Amino acid sequence: SAAHITEDNRRVTAFHEGGHALIACVTEGALPVHKATIVPRGGALGMVMQLPEADMTSWSRRQMIAEMDVCMGGRAAEELVFGELNITSGASSDLERATQI
Repeated sequence: SAAHITEDNRRVTAFHEGGHALIACVTEGALPVHKATIVPRGGALGMVMQLPEADMTSWSRRQMIAEMDVCMGGRAAEELVFGELNITSGASSDLERATQI
């Protein structure tokens, strides 16, 4: 529950999710950010939700690369703010997602 999340974890989560959102906002081809939160839901400490502006039946190469960039944005933010040795395991699902693309 939210009561068990340390302030340090909340800070890392905020930068991690902020990294995803920032990359989504500045990357051509990325889906628009619909919502970003650091309120824990399920197994995630936070999330950034992106929604297409119209129905999508296929993805262009540009869109797929943009999605991979967004996936890596959380890890990149953690590394920039906290240093390479302090990157958390929170990026593991992002790496899995980028690999699936």
